[in-house]
Amino acid sequence: MAFEDDDIDVSVFPSLSQVPCMQKLNLFTSSVDSVKHVLHNLKTIVGIRAPRTMVCTDTFQNMPVIPGLTLFHLDYTEIDGESLFIIARCAQNLNFLSVIGCTVTDKGVSQTTLSCKKLEYLRMGSSDHKMTSVLSLAAISRESNYLKYINAQNINLSYQQYLIDITESCKSICYLDLTGCSGLNDSALEVIANNCPRLKKGIFCGCNRITLNGVMFILTKCLNLTRLILSRCLNLSEVLNIENLGDEDSLSNHPSNMSQEEMSATLQINSLPMKYTEIINTADKTEICSDKAGSINAETYKETFIDVTMTEKEISGSQLSAIAEQNKSIINLMERHCELDRHCELERHCELERHCELRELDVSLCPNLTARSIVHITTFCPDLRQLNCLNCDQLETSEAKMILRQV
Repeated sequence: MAFEDDDIDVSVFPSLSQVPCMQKLNLFTSSVDSVKHVLHNLKTIVGIRAPRTMVCTDTFQNMPVIPGLTLFHLDYTEIDGESLFIIARCAQNLNFLSVIGCTVTDKGVSQTTLSCKKLEYLRMGSSDHKMTSVLSLAAISRESNYLKYINAQNINLSYQQYLIDITESCKSICYLDLTGCSGLNDSALEVIANNCPRLKKGIFCGCNRITLNGVMFILTKCLNLTRLILSRCLNLSEVLNIENLGDEDSLSNHPSNMSQEEMSATLQINSLPMKYTEIINTADKTEICSDKAGSINAETYKETFIDVTMTEKEISGSQLSAIAEQNKSIINLMERHCELDRHCELERHCELERHCELRELDVSLCPNLTARSIVHITTFCPDLRQLNCLNCDQLETSEAKMILRQV
């Protein structure tokens, strides 16, 4: 039920709760009085939507415990940290909380995410990309294990350890919006890729420290990903800024687990057209080296076979038995190497079969993005259905359009 007028007679609310179909009442209103009256008089209320109203801390004073209240949508209201402390105490079954554009504090959000154990949807920060919110990821409690949807636009990443803690504790995250998040770089995307295997939608618009390195982490590890939004990421280009990973300016205290050499081998983009480019990850290189080593060892084993082309007079029975036993152990070792080769080949085949399920990719307003980079990215998402690359300056040339025909 929605009430948009400020002169609604709040006395009708008690009678509404007596109607059988109104046992679970959702209120959408622009009236502060309606919100206050419902909170204090209706135990059947399950959801309150009052964005852009003058709802403030006074609205929640003396609020009773409401077990059935599961939704609060209070974007751009006057609530603060104290308001969230009251909500955390009186609506502990909260499932959805949206406080975008509010003057809430890290402590208030942390208390709410700690007390409301069933919270799955959290929206905070600011939708204005010109204004950085005072909130940081430290606001999300490490105990909020049920979180699936996190919208934290234009917040301060602060220390990357907060991102590590949250993604390690919230294993069910399937939606992550960090648009305009200051400090978000390739190392941060690597953390997300490693800890959020269920991620289905990632939005990282306006994060200018993201390069193709970070995009590759997401595409190769988040295999359930269906939507990736990277608009206004100015550093998306064909040049991979490997040396920027984990530098002192990255605000990261969790450097990449890969060395620069491994990163180069994993994410190298050749100057040749992309259809002739083969990306080999570190594991594949290790297996290939293992295969070569196995072949060399096999040759060595062949050379170590004892020559038994002797006459019966030159060798005794016991010597012949010893030679046969030694050659038998060498043969067994070679058979084990052949089995390992077959296993490695099977693993490589399975790795090629696994790929990202990406359906939509938005790289609009990325002026440094090249056509070769687009082709390179799309090789990791063969199920792509929608590609938005509007206002990408480097894609307007005739050469770029010819390259994009490969997509």
